[in-house]
Amino acid sequence: MKSHKKFTVACLSGDGIGPELMAEASRAVAEAGRLHRFRVEEVHVPFAGEAISRHGHPLPAETRAACRRADAVLVALTKEPALEGVKAELDLTWRVQRVRLADGDIAVVSPLEDQMEPYVVRRAFDRARSRRAKVAAVGDGQTWNTFVGWEAERHHGVEVERLSLSEALPRLMNAPDGFCVVVTQRAHAELVSDLTAASSNGSRIVASGRLSHDGPGVFGPTWIGDRLCMDGAMCSTSTHVDLVAGAKRALVVALTDKGPRFSNIPNDIEQELRYVEAEGTKTLLIAADPGKVHLLSPAEIEPALNAGRDRALREADRVKAFWA
Repeated sequence: MKSHKKFTVACLSGDGIGPELMAEASRAVAEAGRLHRFRVEEVHVPFAGEAISRHGHPLPAETRAACRRADAVLVALTKEPALEGVKAELDLTWRVQRVRLADGDIAVVSPLEDQMEPYVVRRAFDRARSRRAKVAAVGDGQTWNTFVGWEAERHHGVEVERLSLSEALPRLMNAPDGFCVVVTQRAHAELVSDLTAASSNGSRIVASGRLSHDGPGVFGPTWIGDRLCMDGAMCSTSTHVDLVAGAKRALVVALTDKGPRFSNIPNDIEQELRYVEAEGTKTLLIAADPGKVHLLSPAEIEPALNAGRDRALREADRVKAFWA
């Protein structure tokens, strides 16, 4: 049976790594449409650095208009200052995060503004009814408890567990299977989201979006530690190798030591390459060897560039043979 659902998505790639992230996200959206029988019309509009070079403004009028008309906004650069203008246009008021587990997932719902607490609690109960009918309300204060109590009375059959922040965090990290929908206050949202995404065995797969009351929302990469994850997938290194899975060939230049990066998760580029190769991508790894160069020292920048040029000349034949 042919689907009649069609959604318009405004795509804000920006510059830098933005287009590569957006390409991966587009593939994920297309696959979701195929699985769930809906069609997506992508509208790619200038944003951030790209917009400045073309229009002299990071958020031109055509981009603002496209965001207002769209059913959703997909953005690649969530730290880009121009995104604040998009958020202001769309009046984003609440956030939902999905964290995949080995057996199912957890939905974490939270307000972006304190006055949206009653609305967010209501949406959490609505979600729970279509899932496993369980809500964990993480918060404190008489007003918060009143909001939770109102919705519990309206949703008979939904199991409600009230938890303080200190009670919820260890369980979210170490025993997440007991949760279905978690709703929390704005003050606790970042900590609850981070701990839900973490585990003793490494970070879990995460996707999130910021939503308005009755208009389009914004979906973009999720930062987990020092890694930017666009499609709900993530690699355990800071090289974003997962973005090239499925490509014919991938040339990867990366540090190969097993030490941690900016987070406490170890770097294991060889394992990541095995994951990518299992998707059919042929890889060539060039192990970077920067030595003890301190790139913040002006005196060391030129020698480092010269060393990089010499290394490139040594590797040229190998790279050429790989791409042939």
